[in-house]
Amino acid sequence: MIDNISFPVHHISVRVPWHDSDWNGAVCADPKNNSACLKLRRIASNKDEADETTLAGKHFGDLDENRLPPCLQEGAAFMSAKGSMRTHVHPYSGNAHFAHFAPTPVHYPPYSAPAIPYKWMLKESFHGARDIPPLRDTYPLDGIEERMEPRLGFDPAWWQDRRNQTALLDTFWAHVREEDSLVFFYAKQVPLVEDAPGSRILVGVGRVKSIGGISEYLYRQPMGDLRCVLWERMVHHSIRPHSRDGFLMPYREALEKSRDGDAFDPAEVVAFAPEERFNEFSYATEHVSDDAAIEALMSMRAALGRSKDLFGADVGKQEEWIDIELGRLWRKRGYFPGMGAVLSATGLPMGNFIARALSERAGNDESPWRLWSSCIDNPSGYLQPDLSRRIDRTIAASWKRMSAERREFLELLSRIDLTHQQAMALVTPEVRKQLSIEREDSEFLSNPYLLYEDTRLIGIPVSINAVDRGLLPASSVRTKFPVPERSRVDTLVDARRLRALSIYELERVAAQGDTLMSRESVVTNLRQRDSSDDESPTLATADLLGVAEDTLFAGEIRVVEMSDRKPAYQLERLGKAGDLIRKTVEARIKGKRHNIRADWRRLLDEELSDYVPENESDKEMEDRAREEKAAALAEIANARMSVLIGSAGTGKTTLLSVLCKHPEIRRD
Repeated sequence: MIDNISFPVHHISVRVPWHDSDWNGAVCADPKNNSACLKLRRIASNKDEADETTLAGKHFGDLDENRLPPCLQEGAAFMSAKGSMRTHVHPYSGNAHFAHFAPTPVHYPPYSAPAIPYKWMLKESFHGARDIPPLRDTYPLDGIEERMEPRLGFDPAWWQDRRNQTALLDTFWAHVREEDSLVFFYAKQVPLVEDAPGSRILVGVGRVKSIGGISEYLYRQPMGDLRCVLWERMVHHSIRPHSRDGFLMPYREALEKSRDGDAFDPAEVVAFAPEERFNEFSYATEHVSDDAAIEALMSMRAALGRSKDLFGADVGKQEEWIDIELGRLWRKRGYFPGMGAVLSATGLPMGNFIARALSERAGNDESPWRLWSSCIDNPSGYLQPDLSRRIDRTIAASWKRMSAERREFLELLSRIDLTHQQAMALVTPEVRKQLSIEREDSEFLSNPYLLYEDTRLIGIPVSINAVDRGLLPASSVRTKFPVPERSRVDTLVDARRLRALSIYELERVAAQGDTLMSRESVVTNLRQRDSSDDESPTLATADLLGVAEDTLFAGEIRVVEMSDRKPAYQLERLGKAGDLIRKTVEARIKGKRHNIRADWRRLLDEELSDYVPENESDKEMEDRAREEKAAALAEIANARMSVLIGSAGTGKTTLLSVLCKHPEIRRD
């Protein structure tokens, strides 16, 4: 890790298992009925329900080492006022290369959680794989070396050498600042929600008070060459029962007050982590950006409001804390949170660190983009050597020859907190074209909400909320560096925003199987939607939507008439699919039935000639089955319209094979 570089400050997420007594450091009150914790593999593999039942309610610190539940190492005691101890055994302890590794004690202090950034410890994360941008190109990790890794007789997915592990862990934690970074605790499953695959449920939030050091394994003698560190670092947080500096969501109270769902559906009070920031709430422990933290806090605030309405939860302290933190996060976020991602996507190594350095130098009164324009002429005058050397002559020349419109587009993108993948997809026109985004920079400048519309179906969606935060930030930070005229959005009912929100509503119901949505329902839903600025409502009306219909809906949304003659909306792509299906079906219905005469039973017997039943009973059953198949073949062959047989299963494959061998059957 490079010394003396100012690291961008992030928040963190920490995964915990569900616990029926608010993670108080004791065995669950009813271990057998806590199946939600089994979502985590290490708990599912090692949980002893019978033994835990005999220990119900006893604190982990009072138990013998061999009876500790596996949930302790997964953070199940993060709200305990009393510490615990556990002995950790290296998972490769059976391998000869690790024979000198001794069991190593791990201390779990009060009000702390073990945090392990698993993604960072994967070799493929360093080199880049799937949806993971390579860490080596994004962070100062020049010291990571494959040659230091031991030869184990197999290819482990994880880094094993202590030096590599320490460099990675130090770099991860350099982004987390005590008293400044928030820590979000989340679970993969809670009993309030029956089915939420892939969701992350926010269970609590507080401030990072301190971060424990890295511990190395203990070793036996004789000591081998291989040395490793434990990946856990204990994060001491600020959450306490009085909710003065952080809080737990009132889920346990909701379960009790709902009376098994008779009083209300407890799922209504659940706060979900933002879907578009899934990776920031994955891998057990991960960095969380200011924008993701803002959206997570707003999700928690909305859920707390529902808790107050549904069962009278006292959430005043929590709401006050969230409002204070939202104000702080908006100021911390700044005006150009995506600058680092944009610089990186233009080919600049260490773009996030360079953006951070320029933002710190610019302060609150100067645009970091103005400094960047000067920096490319004299990098060493604005950046320390380890960063200035990343701006070579080619990079500097490429920025100098950019058109004013190109720079305006990149600056617009930087107002949005884009992920690395989103920036890589949007910055370069040639990459956009490969993703079937056929737009010029100027089109996005005229309608920034196209960033949502054009990415919503390609796996890296830029959410409407993210665009809103870039164009409509909180009032406390809105006026310093105004958005250029053609991109500016002055009100929440700007026609461009209303179109994007209408598309969002239609995509949402389409995912549930509905292809139409009445205009009345769209208006109702939009009026219930809060913006990112102080909960201002989107006061949509049919008249305002009518303006968007007249000027912007063409090509994306159809206005159709329902059976009651009221207007409804339909996504254009689904409308075209419906037109094609309707046209094809009507044409086939009007067509004449085929008159194909064939001995389908004989053809079927020829196709299945290799199969000989073993006994009379099987022969009789096979004969009946072939008669049924022959009748089906006759019906299909002479139908007016194509019949979808499908592609799975040997029976269906046989029918298709027989049909396609007949000379009068079309093979399309």
